[in-house]
Amino acid sequence: MSQAIMQRQTTKGPSAWEVTLANTKLWLKSPTPYLNALGLVAFVLFWYLTTEYFQLPYFEKLPGPVASFQEWVSKDPIYGISIYTSDYYAHIGISVWRVFQAFMLATLLGVPTGLFMGWNKTFKDYSFPLLETLRPIPMLAWVPLAILMWPGREASIVFLTFLGSYFATVLNTLLGVESIDESYFRAARSLGARPRDVFFKVILPGAMPFIFTGLQISMGYAWFSLVAGEMLAGEYGLGYLIWNSFMLVQYPVIIIAMITLGVIGSPRRVEQLAHPYDRQPPHAVEGQGGSTMSGNETPMRGHIQINNVSKIYDPDGAKVLAVDRCTMDIAPGEFCVVVGPSGCGKTTLLNAIAGFHSISSGEILLDGEVLCSADKQAQPGSDRIVVFQNGALFPWFTVLENVTFGPIVQKVMGKEEAEGKAMEMLGQMGLMGIENNYPSEISSGMRRRVEIARAMMNNPRVLLLDEPFRAMDALTKTVVHQFLLQVYDRSKTTVFFITHDLEEAIFLGSKVYIMTTRPATIKKILDVDIPRPRDFRVLSSPTYTRLKEECISAVHEEALKAFKAGEREM
Repeated sequence: MSQAIMQRQTTKGPSAWEVTLANTKLWLKSPTPYLNALGLVAFVLFWYLTTEYFQLPYFEKLPGPVASFQEWVSKDPIYGISIYTSDYYAHIGISVWRVFQAFMLATLLGVPTGLFMGWNKTFKDYSFPLLETLRPIPMLAWVPLAILMWPGREASIVFLTFLGSYFATVLNTLLGVESIDESYFRAARSLGARPRDVFFKVILPGAMPFIFTGLQISMGYAWFSLVAGEMLAGEYGLGYLIWNSFMLVQYPVIIIAMITLGVIGSPRRVEQLAHPYDRQPPHAVEGQGGSTMSGNETPMRGHIQINNVSKIYDPDGAKVLAVDRCTMDIAPGEFCVVVGPSGCGKTTLLNAIAGFHSISSGEILLDGEVLCSADKQAQPGSDRIVVFQNGALFPWFTVLENVTFGPIVQKVMGKEEAEGKAMEMLGQMGLMGIENNYPSEISSGMRRRVEIARAMMNNPRVLLLDEPFRAMDALTKTVVHQFLLQVYDRSKTTVFFITHDLEEAIFLGSKVYIMTTRPATIKKILDVDIPRPRDFRVLSSPTYTRLKEECISAVHEEALKAFKAGEREM
């Protein structure tokens, strides 16, 4: 066993049970449980005063809490239903069994249906209109058809209960899939995930919180539908007991059955007690671990050629020229930084290289091979990995699971080998000791370093970064910049970096490509002749100051053009 794996085993984070226990203690210290109890007491008091004490109009015929409770716990109940009678438990058992059958059937059919509808747009287009036509039909309207289709009472009641549960399960599962951020799908594809991997490692875990919520809701609908079915078609069960007691003027039994339904049939939800990947750290801090990265390898791959590339968007029939005959020649191992006004087409170029967007004309080559052209869209691949603007670490995986995702789904490494390499890389990035944490448990700067580590685990030809440090404070940026430079100095991987921060561009880049306002083309190329390795001291050098002024001047001209164009459009 490698030293990295052994170290991992000694740095376990808190278990889900520990998190659940801690959250439960916090909940008990809050006023919530006591307010809940107070609300229940207030309701019972109101019930007693209106029905038994004052006997107010419209309430005088209703059974009060005292009369109902006495009947419920009586060893010799007047109406034959209490906690001491077998009939009471027979009704409960039959209702529970019916709900269990219907709920399991709805889960087994509804969850896959919702997942497939969210995954396959064509299937959704065919099935969703039918679903939305049937779903609003009241459950009572289904009763005659249920009896006709299932002449036996038992089957018809289970069918009605199933319908109520099924629709809620499908819709919540579909909502869960559609709520997954697109960047997670792009990240998975960029890391080499196959469709099967995307389904089981992104769609299913990403939708799981919605699925569980949907199942809780569907359980409530199941009980609702069950009571309607038992009232009209049953001979046993709590719904039948309520209706039969009403017909026989056994009103306390109605209350007993209703409270029983409330106790065993209502969906319960304890918020985030056992969701380890939603945990929030009390204090997220930057790690300051050292790095062992060094190296001066001569890059032999990662040559990007962008030849007369244009991109036309056609939203609602209005053609918009986003990029106009843009040409760039990015040498192998070059740290290319692209700056320009917002909306000028920087991300469009990055997405074309990554395989997320097509181009309208021209071509993009990678190491002499056509990556995409007007007739060919590039496919995402692990040779071109993206670090996204808003982050795309999978929140349902730990740091270590995120970093090892690519090599494992690509089957280029076994789990133990991938974990050993990942631990070494995390150590080099100053991230040792957080491998068992979830992304929500670490700081934003750490998350960015983890994303870079995840990308470099795949030994990509090109590292694509789309404003990855935009939301960071200045102090965190300096830390992350230093680690990114260490990664670059060691690997000499070609970097295509988009930013609005001119200081960042000059500090990091080998060349800075300044783009014009839309339609974008190259306005100016700055050679950043600052020696490497670099640290914060270069920020005070005359060369840095000169390049910054030159960059500001060029970008300012384009920013004014963009502003004026925006005013004319408004």
